[in-house]
Amino acid sequence: MIELELSDIALLYKTVVVLPQDKITKTVIETTTAVIAEVSPALEEESATLIVDPAAPRKVEHPFVIVTNSILKEKYLVPESSFTKIIQALHIPQVAEYIVQEDAFIANQDAYRCIWAIGINPETVEYLHKLGHQNLLISPDVLSLTSTEEKTAMYAPLKQFIASNQKELSKL
Repeated sequence: MIELELSDIALLYKTVVVLPQDKITKTVIETTTAVIAEVSPALEEESATLIVDPAAPRKVEHPFVIVTNSILKEKYLVPESSFTKIIQALHIPQVAEYIVQEDAFIANQDAYRCIWAIGINPETVEYLHKLGHQNLLISPDVLSLTSTEEKTAMYAPLKQFIASNQKELSKL
């Protein structure tokens, strides 16, 4: 058991429950109560100055997101699409649940640690480059790739991106 000083106890807890097996004497209990009584007004003043709005949105971090437009999102989620085949081949089918549209992404851009943008418009590509995000991959529309060279050029960086972000992907 970690021993705490009485002043630490007063800072950490509003009330203290003493268990019989702790064998604390009446003097210790009175001292602890006195210290808590001394610290409580200061804590109440400090907490009164902090205004917490329960309706205020809290920043929630997400480990991974796929950004695309609404038309492609629907096409990618079809079970036999090239996108579905790619994520299954990379053993990451869970990422399909994390596809967001460009406008939803821009509204929450700071929340994502790993971003894969697919088939987005040139303005959004430019915007993403300006963000300077450390963990970003921009890929062309997977469904529009026709030649083997185009597919290889898209798949090789994607495979490396997924491999380097396994820690983030494991959180999904």
